[in-house]
Amino acid sequence: MKISVAVLTVVFSAPQLAAQTLALANYVGLPNLCVVQEHEVSNWLKTWQKRLRLDAWHIEVRIVPKSELKPDTLGNLKWKLIQRTAIISVLGSLGYDRSSLCSEIVQDMEYTVVHELIHLQLSVLPRDLNKKDIEEDVVNRMTDALMSLDKGSEFLARSSIPPKIPEAKAVGKVTIADRKQ
Repeated sequence: MKISVAVLTVVFSAPQLAAQTLALANYVGLPNLCVVQEHEVSNWLKTWQKRLRLDAWHIEVRIVPKSELKPDTLGNLKWKLIQRTAIISVLGSLGYDRSSLCSEIVQDMEYTVVHELIHLQLSVLPRDLNKKDIEEDVVNRMTDALMSLDKGSEFLARSSIPPKIPEAKAVGKVTIADRKQ
């Protein structure tokens, strides 16, 4: 049995990258390939960093392959609070399932940037590592709210329906008069 493997390496300048990559994808039989470039992700970072008033921070964003992220994650945040520096890693568009629509991938990558920026906002608060799931749920809901305001009806929320909290038994009624005391 003879196995032959062909490897094609192509280098393009930044302005030509998307068009040439898509042309190459069509040539090799991947017509639905979605390519998001670093400058697009950087633009999202600038926009949302300003909106979230994180201007005092020096934040970098990187597009990374799946192998650089923990399993079942789409992004990562590393920060240094005292220096006010942070690096956001975002799964590149080529790391998504090929059956995903390009518009969904693009929106998901922007969602990841916003999500990680909200984590950065919360980094000044004390963290309880036993309640990471609760923090993640809150960050997801906040990201959903912001993205929904920005994108309108085209946005599909990612957070789950919050768990039902059992009703607390009231010890006594609190009135407005009680609050004034």
